[in-house]
Formats: sequence, C-alpha cells, structure tokens
Amino acid sequence: MKDCYEKKSFTEHFNRTNPHLLLSDEASRLAKAQKIFAVIREYVNNPEALKESRCLDLGCSEGRMTHFMADRVRRSFGIDTDRPALKTALEREPKTGAGFVCGSGLDLPFKDRSVDIIICNQIYEHVPDPYRMLDEIKRILKTGGFCFFGAGNRLKIIEGHYFLPFLSWLPKPLADMYLRMAGKGQSYEELHFTYFGIRKMVRKFRVHDYTIDVIKNPDRFAFDDASRGVRLASKLPRWFLRIFLPLSPNYLFILTHPDSGLPPERVTGTK
Repeated sequence: MKDCYEKKSFTEHFNRTNPHLLLSDEASRLAKAQKIFAVIREYVNNPEALKESRCLDLGCSEGRMTHFMADRVRRSFGIDTDRPALKTALEREPKTGAGFVCGSGLDLPFKDRSVDIIICNQIYEHVPDPYRMLDEIKRILKTGGFCFFGAGNRLKIIEGHYFLPFLSWLPKPLADMYLRMAGKGQSYEELHFTYFGIRKMVRKFRVHDYTIDVIKNPDRFAFDDASRGVRLASKLPRWFLRIFLPLSPNYLFILTHPDSGLPPERVTGTK
C-alpha cells in the first residue's frame, strides 16, 4: 500500500516537498483543465450531447477540474482519498453544483455503466493497483461513454512530480535514496510504466490515442504554452512520430468499451 497517498494528503505532501508542481495554483490548474477539455470536445464533437453527460473526475484533489466540468456537463462529480483537498474543493465555488466524494479509485461508489465521462489524468502511478482501477473505470463507464486517460511515461527524462532526472527509471531502493539525497522526501511512492506497460494496462478498452494529434496541433488543443521542443516536433511527419512514440514523456488516450463502436458512432449523454 502506498503510504503517502493512502494515509496522507497528496496535495499537502507535494506542496511541502515540491511546490513547483503548483497543485494549488489557480492559473496552472485552469490551463490543465482547458487542455483536457480540448481533447474531450474534439472527441465528442457534439456540444449538446456533452451538456447532457455525467462526468466523474477521478483523483480530483482540490476540485478545479470538477468545477470546470460542472459548467459544461449536466452533472460533475469528483472523488479522492485526500480529505484536506476535498475540504478545499467543497469550499471552492459551491455555486457550480459540483459534487464530491471521499473514496478510492479501487472501489468506485457508482453503479455499473452509470457514468458518461471519466477523467483520469496522471493518476495511475499513485494507486496501489492501477489494473484494478482500470477495471473499476470499465465497470461504471456507459457503453457509449469514454474515459480521458492521461499517463506519464517511466522513461521520461525529468520525473514529473519531483523534477529529478531519471528518478522514475530507478529501482525503488535507489529511487528512495535519490529522493532523500535531494531533500525531497523519504520514499518514492510513484510507480510509472513504459509505453508498452501502459498499453497493457488499458488493454481491455478500445484506445483512441490523441498523443500525436496534440503534438501536431498544440494550439488546437489549448497547448499555447507548448515547449520549443514540441513546436519543433509538430513539424515532423506522423510516421516519424509514431516510431518514437514509446519515448514520449506523456500519453493522452480516450478509452471506450470494446463494443462501443468507432467514431463517429460515439455517444455521450446516454440514458
């Protein structure tokens, strides 16, 4: 069991050990929400259906994405084990009508096939059993619904939580030692997978991979702050980007049930 995330506040932990993550920064969280929503909007391509959807923000922390979606869907829920963060979420903009639940992604308190949209962004590496979490996502997702799944690559050069080079590459004992030497904590709890490990993890879904689409069209997907490297990569042909896809630092997937059909047959807001 990952002590840091099951018994402590994720937000408090990183605000203390790595404030550069900007977990409580309004502008940073809003920019991330806009990027996620740009992919969702592109996939759905039906504003009216989107407005009739029920959306779950899995690992919602202080609830900014949940509140953001509340203005764009029929009902928006957030779930997290982080009680202090949920307290902040409940106090923030109560007028949006977003709902919040203290609970685990390993045992989601929702009925089978009851949710149209699930947002699971950069969460898998924090839970004790990501395969079980994906099973729960599949269980509660409607046949015509989908999950936005953002995932970090173990092979990224700079680890995204502590900004230490090659941290996620190391075996846990060495990663723990590295973290302590850098003065950023006692134990490295995250467990990242490579591209092939991530694809294995989501194997029970139909995967619509938006990673290259976002690289090729960063402005279209609200990545106005895309790095110079991404801008240069956007000029490369798709076949070249596909070859090097296993080295991408992050992946952006839309996950649907295998029996849900392919676009444009996608549906949200189903009854």
